[in-house]
Amino acid sequence: VGGMKDSARIAALDNASLIVEVDSAAVMQEISLRRRELVRRLNKHLPAPGIRCITVRLSQNHGR
Repeated sequence: VGGMKDSARIAALDNASLIVEVDSAAVMQEISLRRRELVRRLNKHLPAPGIRCITVRLSQNHGR
């Protein structure tokens, strides 16, 4: 996700749901606010049905 590539990583792809793990609450909020845009941009590069939603979660290793 651009400048957030070191702070966010794909944790899983479950059916049409992309699960992204992040290192900080700020990155979590940024991705959450840009969800629709990110889904549209990712689906341009994926076969149908693609991704329907993005779930963002804070890394278990956050702050360690």
